[in-house]
Amino acid sequence: MSTSTDTADDTMKDPAAAVRAFLDALLTCDPAAVGSLLAPDAAIEFPFAPEGAPERVAGRDTIEEYFAKTYAAKTPIAFTDITTRPFADPDEVFCEFKSEMEVNETGRRYHNRYCAITRVGPDGIELFREWYDPAVDGELRTTTHAA
Repeated sequence: MSTSTDTADDTMKDPAAAVRAFLDALLTCDPAAVGSLLAPDAAIEFPFAPEGAPERVAGRDTIEEYFAKTYAAKTPIAFTDITTRPFADPDEVFCEFKSEMEVNETGRRYHNRYCAITRVGPDGIELFREWYDPAVDGELRTTTHAA
């Protein structure tokens, strides 16, 4: 993401660019970088979260805390095969992508597939609703998720 305020503002007006910027920020393992893209009352939702994992994390500060705990347990290595499709609502986009992650405690790498709906408002990303394969996540439950 550019350091130019105009470019950052333009990115956040385009939901497809915003979701790509969000995924890029996740790769930095810097919760503040992730938070900088979020509206103050943003929410991240995981409708298929396995038992014990949060289904919803709300509020920029709480989301930053969530990612700080998550990064302590696992490190995102790459997001690939990113495709976006617009919705009729110009503030929303559907995104599909794959991930490669590493479990910090064991060094084990794993892959998952995701679908997400992202909604962008005037203050940043308002919603990132992510569906992933909970069976892959469930195998790693004891070491990979912040609760």
